[in-house]
Amino acid sequence: MITNIMPSRSLPTIPYFDARATGLAAHLHARAAAARALRDACLPLPAALMPVLTPLDLLMGRWLGRSASIYRREAAEMAAHLNFAGAMTINMSYQYGCTTGAGQGPDGAPLMRRSLDWPFHGLGRMVEVVHQRGAAGDFYNVTWPGAIGVLTALAPQRFAAAINQAPCVRRTPGAPLRGFDYAVNFHRTVTKETGWPPDHLLRYAFETCTDAEAAVDLLCREPVSRPVLFSLCAPHVQSCAVIERRERKACVYRGVFAVANDWQKPERAWEPRGEPYFDRRRDNAARHAAMQAALRASEQEFSWVKIPILNRNTRLAVEMSPASGTLLVLGYERATGGALPAAATGVFDLTTV
Repeated sequence: MITNIMPSRSLPTIPYFDARATGLAAHLHARAAAARALRDACLPLPAALMPVLTPLDLLMGRWLGRSASIYRREAAEMAAHLNFAGAMTINMSYQYGCTTGAGQGPDGAPLMRRSLDWPFHGLGRMVEVVHQRGAAGDFYNVTWPGAIGVLTALAPQRFAAAINQAPCVRRTPGAPLRGFDYAVNFHRTVTKETGWPPDHLLRYAFETCTDAEAAVDLLCREPVSRPVLFSLCAPHVQSCAVIERRERKACVYRGVFAVANDWQKPERAWEPRGEPYFDRRRDNAARHAAMQAALRASEQEFSWVKIPILNRNTRLAVEMSPASGTLLVLGYERATGGALPAAATGVFDLTTV
């Protein structure tokens, strides 16, 4: 059942869907039109050019079929039900960049602050919260219609977690050849790697892990299809963790943390993700430092969403605490010709559900 949360001001509400009894299939059936609108917003191609997405859908579907994900059939059924070009491609895409931090909230309990940056318009105003259930208990997934995995979610009394895109392996120097390196990395992923898509593995953690320690163990142990940064916030700060993953290796940092789109200890051969028009290493260092400062200051609701954390591609800001069950979500969009995004939705507050 879909309900709407009353906005904090005269902006669109963020839909809430209870999928505990029905599963994600019911959410997809109820929100199929919204999923198509999301495709049109993210990939604004003329109708005559939409069929060019079909080969990419097939490629992504074949790769997912070889992966370790247990959600392969679910993703295929989702794409078949939607039955439009780009359904699988959008679902299997990966976020562009993010900034995340976990530290002490106003009530003294660990609080995760998370922004999501993606160059696709529409993601901010189309975000939804889906209440899901697994063997380990309930969780709230901050997601979009037609999505299978988890990028940002809260399991009260267990953990909150988010995915940030990891840095990219560079084989060539400078910005002009960045596209070549991206293409090589993409080709390696879809032809060589059979690990979990990171967002599918994070969903599996929420469904099966009874606490943060079990989630850390799972996210370190299972192979992933590409490098990723997992951030976990637990009810107790000593169990909070950043998990830096290569395909088959993991590095864990404990306690209070801030994460952008680089390793905690940057490496020359890896270029961080971020704004294409800026020096990416400086941009990541600045966002990392800004989130660390926000954690120390225990800033009020969403006051930390400002430059440099706020940038041209910011689409989402989330605050969540597994100890208190706090979940606040705010969507952002950038107006045509606007320099920076502004709030595009009212604030979703889980306590009002």
